[in-house]
Amino acid sequence: MNRWPVKTGGYHVAARKACLGVLEGLQEARYARAAFVNAAIEADILVERDREG
Repeated sequence: MNRWPVKTGGYHVAARKACLGVLEGLQEARYARAAFVNAAIEADILVERDREG
């Protein structure tokens, strides 16, 4: 939650809010996952995995 490779960014803030929303039962996990993927792309740390392996 508090350790991220970039100082801040719009997607990072949105992902944190989305994750908290899920924990509070206010939001579905799929929205938090999408927000987290966007934040990872923004921070250039997203690693794609092979779905077949």
